[in-house]
Amino acid sequence: MAGSVFSKCNALAFAWTAKRHGWYRTKQPASAGFFVQISALAKSAVDWQSGTFNLCLGFPMSGSALIIIDMQQGLFADRLPDDYAAVLQRLQQLYLAAHDSQRPVIFVCHEAPDSILTFQSPGWQLVEGLQLGPSDLLVRKTTPDSFLRTDLQQILQQHHINRLVIAGYASEFCVDTTVRSAAAHGYAVDLVADTHTTHDKPHLTAANIRAHHNATLAAVRSFGVKIRPVPAAEVVFAG
Repeated sequence: MAGSVFSKCNALAFAWTAKRHGWYRTKQPASAGFFVQISALAKSAVDWQSGTFNLCLGFPMSGSALIIIDMQQGLFADRLPDDYAAVLQRLQQLYLAAHDSQRPVIFVCHEAPDSILTFQSPGWQLVEGLQLGPSDLLVRKTTPDSFLRTDLQQILQQHHINRLVIAGYASEFCVDTTVRSAAAHGYAVDLVADTHTTHDKPHLTAANIRAHHNATLAAVRSFGVKIRPVPAAEVVFAG
């Protein structure tokens, strides 16, 4: 199962299928019964020797997390996108909804030395209206990919996440790259269609850029997970 955390162990006795969701209960002589989901990898790892079979037992990835990308003061210092106020309001609503559902909120912040995004400089800070709360998580990145050379994957595994709700800045750079990387890592993605933004460019307006990425990312199916553009009002945080 993509994205699962595997641990090797020896299990004695038997495993039987639970009624729902492909679960198995595995009993060991020295411990109480516990539920695990055995992936295809684990099933193929059975080694029958002296009544022992070796399994990689994958604890299930379940639930969603909100990822807010690069909403930093320095990226909006010169001018604001036309839809900035509306996007910020929807981000605030998503933030509250995630907390109400007790789902993790992860702020991803870009940094580059000797620039407006120098770590902990004023430009690196979150924009006014967003704040890192006591239970929120911070991921520091140096490329458009929020997974590359960061601890994001480790955080998601620790929280048993299998679905990401992604919003923020900029649609054609860090949002696009992170959505694709998330799918490549096996995570289903809800791209909040009206809550990622960018600045107008010489070749396209910000609105057209956002519409283009909503359409093209939804068409990417080869990763084996779904990328789904969803308006903020329709986002549901599964527990």
